Amino acid sequence: MAEIKKGTPYAIPMTLVIGVVDALRELQIKKIVVATPYLDEINTKEAEFLFNKGFEIINIQGLNLKTGIEFGKVTPHYWKKFALEINDKNADAIFLSCGGIRSVEAINEIEGITEKPVITSNQAQVWSCLRKVGI
Repeated sequence: MAEIKKGTPYAIPMTLVIGVVDALRELQIKKIVVATPYLDEINTKEAEFLFNKGFEIINIQGLNLKTGIEFGKVTPHYWKKFALEINDKNADAIFLSCGGIRSVEAINEIEGITEKPVITSNQAQVWSCLRKVGI
């Protein structure tokens, strides 16, 4: 982000995870469950990051996939199933983490069943970018 500011000081640097943090904060989410396609070592780092941003991680589970190609092959139906499996009654929201997964299509169904917000990486980034430019 610092490098972006050097080249374009007028720009508002953005990352996928900043969009997620912005969305979770906007919704006043404190406790989350997280579903990822990642390996356990990446999930540990992600949980640490989110914890350091002020969120309580009730559960984080990954599919232990290794490549972006594998991530993209997981269907929205499977993300729905996975999200429902890791859901916890104490969680304020479900976070489906990764910009390379097909999770957006599953949001409405998961929210309908769990009656809680579902945040996905891509959805959160788009939302946050729009807010940063005043939309």
